[in-house]
Amino acid sequence: MPESPATPYIQKGKVAIEQNQFDYAIELLSHALTLQPDSADTRHLLRVAMQRRLKLQPNSPTLHISQQLQTILPVAQAVIAELRRDFLGAAQYYEQALRHNPTSIRLLIRLARALIQLRFTAAAITTLEEIYELDHKNLFALRHLGQLNVTADRYDQARRYFEEALKLAPHDLEIERHLKNLDALGTIRQTFKPTNQ
Repeated sequence: MPESPATPYIQKGKVAIEQNQFDYAIELLSHALTLQPDSADTRHLLRVAMQRRLKLQPNSPTLHISQQLQTILPVAQAVIAELRRDFLGAAQYYEQALRHNPTSIRLLIRLARALIQLRFTAAAITTLEEIYELDHKNLFALRHLGQLNVTADRYDQARRYFEEALKLAPHDLEIERHLKNLDALGTIRQTFKPTNQ
């Protein structure tokens, strides 16, 4: 299998993270994403670099306000891209916004929506898992993690996320329907399971 043009940037990005050169890692991994936008691993490494860089900065009200202000333009550009149905452009703008506020659940949800529209299942799952790590009670993340894991044929994980979602929203008919569909799928798979002779 030929090497992706993004591979050297990803490898250098990993080394930069190990050496705590987070700004350089962010630049390398951002470029790698432009070359290979569906890469879930690259997206995850980029977020790791962003979050580690944020941890090195002193926590202050001024920093928080600055982070919010620096996300305004990329978010506006992302919304315009979404209105034009340019979900790849929207995802790239949300990534830019996340550089300034990498733990923003609101921005991660918007990025996940764009990735879902692009049908970048692995990248969407990675982003949704990051949301889940930040907020274990995020119904959006749980519901979509269940649905995307079904798409990826990972039924046990899908069931786990749907069950967690149902605990948060016990009367949600859509989640109950997903669980019943998983039960039916399990029955069908058992019925047509090849027998060893």
